[in-house]
Amino acid sequence: MDFAMLFGIALAGGLASPLGGALSLLRAPSTLALSLSVGFAAGAVLGAFAFQMLPTRVGVATMPAR
Repeated sequence: MDFAMLFGIALAGGLASPLGGALSLLRAPSTLALSLSVGFAAGAVLGAFAFQMLPTRVGVATMPAR
């Protein structure tokens, strides 16, 4: 990847939080929107954790016994 692509991705990620905060100040989210966003965030964190730990667990499970 070249520098411009990496910089663009970092810039988009850096601007997402302030823009989302400004949006929530302008319009209060509904209970349904909050429930969906919290559920999605929890699933994303658990999925990232599972996929991060999966190769480690497979490696430990296939180690020969001493």
